[in-house]
Amino acid sequence: RPGPADDHPPGGGGPGPVFQGEMREPVAALARRLGFPVAAEAGSQLRFCPHSPAPVPLELLVGSDMPEPDCVLVVGSWPTSAGWNSGLGGAAATRPWVVCEHGWVDPLNRAAGIVVGGVATTLRRVVARLGPGEPRDPSWLPAWSAAAAHVERVLDEAEGREQASGILSETAAVRAAVRVLPGGAWLALGNSLAIREVDLACPGRGVDLKVLTQRGASGIDGGVSAAAGAALAAGEPVMLVTGDVAFQHDLGGLATAAAVRTPLVIVVLDNHGGRIFELLPLLRGAISREEVEALFVTPQRLDIPLAVGAFGVPARRATTPAEVEAAVKEALASGGCTVVHAVIRAGDLRQRRRALKQAAQEGWRQARR
Repeated sequence: RPGPADDHPPGGGGPGPVFQGEMREPVAALARRLGFPVAAEAGSQLRFCPHSPAPVPLELLVGSDMPEPDCVLVVGSWPTSAGWNSGLGGAAATRPWVVCEHGWVDPLNRAAGIVVGGVATTLRRVVARLGPGEPRDPSWLPAWSAAAAHVERVLDEAEGREQASGILSETAAVRAAVRVLPGGAWLALGNSLAIREVDLACPGRGVDLKVLTQRGASGIDGGVSAAAGAALAAGEPVMLVTGDVAFQHDLGGLATAAAVRTPLVIVVLDNHGGRIFELLPLLRGAISREEVEALFVTPQRLDIPLAVGAFGVPARRATTPAEVEAAVKEALASGGCTVVHAVIRAGDLRQRRRALKQAAQEGWRQARR
């Protein structure tokens, strides 16, 4: 149901299996018919596809003067991103409608209604029942598109500054790696910071990618092994983006990865530990930074190129966004397994996020004027 002229209904989708890609066309059709923006997580199979209308850059815009929706439609599984749960999904007056394949997808116990069944079939029937027509507020999607375009410019400018100064952040590394993946490739995302960075900063670009995630099920277990297994089973290019701690946790998976003959690229974000803990409220409390480093971040001492070489796998070192992009391109062209060792400047993750969010929110305000 389209809301009043000043209230707008977004749609959201959480992580899902590769076959969930069948939802792409009906989600896009419903979004166009009703004027819904789409908040598609990286693992939803709705972000990296030809049918990705007006993606909502929630992670950087939440907390700005975003209008509170009067209707939210969740398709597939419940989103896991912080932007969704603290932004649109947390709107006080909104009780989402859910369309899901099975189960009871309502972890907050706030759904207005749940439709269980074939998601793609259900959405097609809704579009057919609505019939031809235009959104009640045709200016809504262009406004979101303008805001998304500004967020993209903010991220481009930040990456350009890093390239000029010869440094590398997690955000720039994942953007450089993901944007060179060809259509039809598989993108495997490690948990913790890796998948959050892709959610934050990687637009869909209209390229068809199949996304593999283990979020919420296995933690950091088995990331390298799962990506290697996917490459062996699919016989198509696969790229895994993972952190240094998760990579070390499944180092033995390189024994299987070494047997892959099709392109398998493992991008290791080496930021000297689990830097996601720098974003927790811990640093605002009584605990010291030294204690956070020792007890939560846990910097590793693994010599990644040396460890990789023990399995007969080549490693490429990258210290700037351009070097990451070049290394991934070379690995995709050469075939077999290659580890791209992305050396991240550790430490100021919280400040970088704050600067990006401030610039993005200012762009949103300008787009709304």
